[in-house]
Amino acid sequence: MRVLLQAEQELNEFLLSVADDRKNVIATSVNAGYIDFAANWLCSISKMDIDNFFFIATDSESYEYMVSHGHRAYQVHTHEGNEGHKVRDGLFEIALCSWGVV
Repeated sequence: MRVLLQAEQELNEFLLSVADDRKNVIATSVNAGYIDFAANWLCSISKMDIDNFFFIATDSESYEYMVSHGHRAYQVHTHEGNEGHKVRDGLFEIALCSWGVV
């Protein structure tokens, strides 16, 4: 339980560092196959002077790319669920719901 509380606190601090003054956060997902699309999105959003966003990286390659290019990213760990469906990091999903991000 202590590890979960620490992880939740770290995620909360991360979201606070991204949020604007009204605690609004834009979360968008990316994986290795869509890095080019994410780069295009970055060009568009930068022209609108919006900076309260971060990427939910679903794999290591996209996470490393985003971070190495100076973008905020949080890597969501997935595992095989029932019938082979991918399951997201439950703590991350709970925290986003409590922030009203989903």
